[in-house]
Formats: sequence, C-alpha cells, structure tokens
Amino acid sequence: MGGYKCMCAHGYQTKANKTEFCHNENYTKCEDIDECDTNTHKCGANAKCINTEGSYQCQCERGYHWKDNTTKFTPTDNKEQNKCEAADALSPRTSPPATVITSTIFPATDPITCPAGYVVSSTGKGMECSALCEIYLQERNKTLSFCNQKDPGCIIQRSTYRLLESSCHDNENKLDIENITNSASGILSDPSWFNLSSSLVSTVVNGLLETVELLVFKSFHTNPSNQNFSSPEMDVATKVAQENCSFLTITVGLNRMQVSCDLLPKPKDGAVFISYKNLDSRLSGSFLKLSEDPEENYPAVVISQVVTGGITSQIRENLNPPVNFYLNNLQVPDSSQISLCVYWDPKLGGWSQRGCNIIFSNISHTVCSCDHLSTFAVIMAPCDIKEDRGLHSVSRIGLGVSVLCLFLSLVTFLLCRSLRSAHTSMLVALCGCLFLGQLIILFGLHQTQFRILCSIIAGCLHYILLCAFCWMTLESVLLFLTVRNLNAMNYLTSRRSHFPTACIIGFGVPAVIVAISAAVRYDGYGTGKSCWLSLNLIWSFLGPVCVFITINTTLLILTFWLLRVKLASLNTNVSSLKNTRLLAFKALVQLFILGSTWILGFFQCGPGAIVASYLFTICNSLQGAFIFLVHCLLNHQVREEYRKIFRRFHIKKPESEGVSGSTVPMSLKSVTAPEELKPDIIIDHPFED
Repeated sequence: MGGYKCMCAHGYQTKANKTEFCHNENYTKCEDIDECDTNTHKCGANAKCINTEGSYQCQCERGYHWKDNTTKFTPTDNKEQNKCEAADALSPRTSPPATVITSTIFPATDPITCPAGYVVSSTGKGMECSALCEIYLQERNKTLSFCNQKDPGCIIQRSTYRLLESSCHDNENKLDIENITNSASGILSDPSWFNLSSSLVSTVVNGLLETVELLVFKSFHTNPSNQNFSSPEMDVATKVAQENCSFLTITVGLNRMQVSCDLLPKPKDGAVFISYKNLDSRLSGSFLKLSEDPEENYPAVVISQVVTGGITSQIRENLNPPVNFYLNNLQVPDSSQISLCVYWDPKLGGWSQRGCNIIFSNISHTVCSCDHLSTFAVIMAPCDIKEDRGLHSVSRIGLGVSVLCLFLSLVTFLLCRSLRSAHTSMLVALCGCLFLGQLIILFGLHQTQFRILCSIIAGCLHYILLCAFCWMTLESVLLFLTVRNLNAMNYLTSRRSHFPTACIIGFGVPAVIVAISAAVRYDGYGTGKSCWLSLNLIWSFLGPVCVFITINTTLLILTFWLLRVKLASLNTNVSSLKNTRLLAFKALVQLFILGSTWILGFFQCGPGAIVASYLFTICNSLQGAFIFLVHCLLNHQVREEYRKIFRRFHIKKPESEGVSGSTVPMSLKSVTAPEELKPDIIIDHPFED
C-alpha cells in the first residue's frame, strides 16, 4: 500500500532478467532483450534473426524470400509461417552448375530465369540473380558452426570450405583448373577419410563434389579452352565444342564422355569431365538406393571410377539425346550379378538409377546412357527379380500338384509292403524332404510379420532343401553303382543295405552346414521380403547345391553312357530303336528327379531373367509330379499293387484282368542275362508294353 512497481516494456528487461521491479539503486532502467543472442527468436528455416531496439526481425538468407517476395518480416507466433522459401524452384544441391558468370548480381529476365550457377533473389532493386558461390559459402559456414573441430568429417569440410572461399572471394586472381585439381586432390588424400563413419561419408562427399564441380565450371567459363590436368587423386578435362560438330568427346584416362553437339548450341559452349581415381572405395556399393525400404537395398560393389560430367548449357535434365559415358571396369563383372549405371543423388545421400541405363557392357568397359548430368559410376549388384503375377501363379499351381503327387508317392511306398527295399527307403526320404520343403514354400515363405517365426521357417527350409539335395545325390550314386556292376543289381532291391549309413549322410551333412551357418550369421535367416536366407548367407545354400548338382549331373551322364555301351554289346534287341527312345526318355526324366534343372536358378539375371525364372519354376515345382510318374505310374510292380487295391473295391471285376505272366521279379539274381540287362529294370521304373 502506498508504493509502486516499475514494469519493463515488451522487449526489455533488467540486468537481472526481470520485467517487474521496485525502483532502487540496483534496478534503475530496462535494457533491450537481444532475442538473437539468447536464441529466443521465432525465425524459421532459411531465415536469420536481426535484433532491433525493443524487438527483432527475421531476414531471409540470400536466394530465399518470404511472402510477397519480401526478405524481411516480423515473425508471428506460428513458427511454421516464419520460414523462407527458395526464390527459384531449382535447389542448388540438385542442380549441378553448368555456367558461372563472374559478376555476383545481375538483373533477372522476365519470366524469371537465371543461368546455371545462379538463383533468383530479392534485393532493393527487385528480383535479381545471385551467384551460387555465395550461397554455397553460407551453407558450408552454417554446417561448420555446428561441427566438432577435431572430428574427421569437420576437418575435411573445413578444407573444402577454404577451397571454395579462396575461389569465390579472390576475383582478381581466380584459381585455375590446375590449382583446383591439385587442391581437391590434397583433400581427397587427407588421412581423415579413413576415420570417417559411414553416416558422415555421404555428407562430406556431397560438399566436395559440389565444390569441385562449381569451381571447375567457374574457371572454365572464365577461360573456355581445351585443357587436361592430372593429380594423384583426380583427373580433369575440359573441351570446347567446334562449329558444325556432331559429337563432343572428352577422354580422361580409360574413361570418356560423349555429348551431342545439339546440346551445345552457343559459341564457346563446351563440357567438363572429372574422374576420381579412388573415390569408388569411399562411395561403396553400400550407398546404392534401390528402394526407400532399407530391407530392399542390397550390398553392391562399385566396379568403375567415379566420374562427374557436365556441360555449359542451361539444360541439365531430360537431355535429348542423352549423354553417353564409356567407363572402364576395374574388375570383371560377375555373370551371377547385374551391372547398374548409377548417379550420386545428394538428396538420397547415395547412388540412384534414375535416368541412367546400360546400353553395352563387356569385360573391359560399360557404356552408360543418362538423360541428366551429375556424378556417375557403374555398380555390380545382386539380382533382384521383380514380382511377376504370372510366375507367381505358375509356381503356386506347380507346387500344389507336386505336393499332391509327393503325398501319393509316400503313401504308395509306405503302405505297399511288397515294394519295400533299400531303394524305396531312399525314395521315401527324398519324397519326405521335398514334401515338407514345398509345403513350407507354399504356406510359410511369406510369414514375415513375425520375425522370430520367420527366422525359424527360413532355418527349417534351409535344412530340408539341403537334405533333399543330399538324398538326390545318394540316389544318383546308387543308380551309378547299379549300372557299373550289372551282375550284382541288388543295390536297388536288397532289403539288407547300408540305409542307416545313408541316413547319417543324408540328414547329417545338411545339419552340419546349417549349424555352421547359423553360428556364423544367425541374423541371416529371414529377410523383410521372405522367410529365406539373406544375401549375406545365401551361399551357404548355393555352394552345397552347386556341388550336389555337379555330382548328380556327372554321375547321370556316366550312368547312361555305361548303360548304353553294355546293352549294345550284349544283345542287339536291347539296342533297338524302341529301347533307345526309352533310355532317352528316362535320362531326361532323371535330370528333373535328381535336381539338375536347379542350375537354371543361376541364370535368373539380365535380359533373360524372366524366361529363366519361368523355366526354373516349371521344372522344379513339378519335381514331385515327375517322381510319382516315373517311380509309381510307370513302374510295373507298383501298377500291379494299384490293381490289387482297385480289385478290393471292385470285386465283380472280370478275372481276365489278372496279372498272370506279366510281373517282372524284383530279385534279379536268378534271371538270364538279357532279362537282367533289360533297361526298364536297370533304371528301376520298368515300362509295360
């Protein structure tokens, strides 16, 4: 009561940071609040704070403007409305400079367009074009203000900034291309590169590529001429187009760029070609972005030097005709993988395929055709076969038929006691593995929503398919031994056999392979697309499969060669046309049964990928159907068992349909030589006339 308080006006406070106070010797006046210094301002993106007496304003950075093309404004409480937008639709990071004019500002044309290297900005004189050089400097300076000075990435960025600054500000003695090349080479050879984390590499490389390209074009515009410069880390070449030319070709080392002169219409127009000698090891294939989904971005290898190409024309996108790059392969392309022409996309921070295609490739070179200009390379990546609805339908139908036939085969071999032998026991094991494996493929392959379950499914499928291939190999070995020793053909029919030993091999070898694979890379079971092996683990399946297929195919060829020779030497009737056709048919069918057609899986890359995929799917999804056809329907003794079963359900069937005189005994120890060598018996699935 009887007193008073002093209150500071908006934007002011006392030294003690108070807005209300009692007047005394300590608090006598209010001072301006520096919102910019205390970081309490509301200026949004691309705007900087400017303090004023009692308040502050926001000013757009060069190349940006606020509403109504103004560059200064008083912020509102809504920070989203306090942003500055780019004055030109072209972002400096996505539009590589092609022409750089030495003056910093000049009037913009109507409609507002600026040459490459410039963007529209608002000044007191209206809309004008400002040099990207200054904008890049502002961006780099902003980035450097937040980085740790001892950080490897910061060290390289500081060196890049100094190179950019020296060229942008030194108008009297501009750096020539030779000095730019040597300076950039020094940055690329800095030991700090080896200490960079992978997350920083793309950021650092973005700045360096943009800086080198900007400065080389700036120098080339000042002095357009044919030049070639080489340094330990990079080579640079510039060339001016001649009058009435068809193509302009620039060669750097073993790489060259070919540009249509239709893209260079003005006098002194030309092109720049830069080759980085070791940047391919830093911008590895791990930066390949095939999809926004990380699960779909596969490991890849850069197999060419990284090159940058550009032209002085303002046209940089949708080039017609496109520009061709002849890039030297640093290693021989792998036929099991696919080569891709890619460019470095600063927005993605990685390699992208957009606008680039391979038009030719051999052992030494790859020719890329691109409809825009940027930084390019050739990458070798694992094949990713796109989903095909027709292929999916064929696969589902084929697997459904195969599973049914495998089930009928298992029932036949297990329930018909008269058919039991060492050979049928092996067929039961093979059919069981294929039956379980194909059931999992039908109903469990795409259960990716449950990560742990998906990994278990992938592990089971890995083991079961390896078991199936192992039993196929045992089957081919048994067949070969039978033909090699025709007088002791009880390999196929003997009840007393080494089947327990075969079980140890058939189930034990795959178990060892899967156990080692799971111990080394357990996270390789299950991917984001299917419950199968990841690319890092796929060779734990493909490697053994290659071995099994090689053994099976080799033994099958030897088997039929030996069989043909022995049959022809014993009886001319055996080598008749009919039996020759019989052997040819059975040889072909054995290729399917013993898994030799799985070799088609290695050709599912390149232009013939779809055809190979259809052949692979048809041949292997019907493997069960072939087993049922050959070992059941075309086997005389099995057909007799089927007749007995049918007779039980059809008691009134005529007795004339009996089986007298038609059964071939399975025990071959007492038969005569010609009967013993009958091809139907040797192949273990005799035909009946």
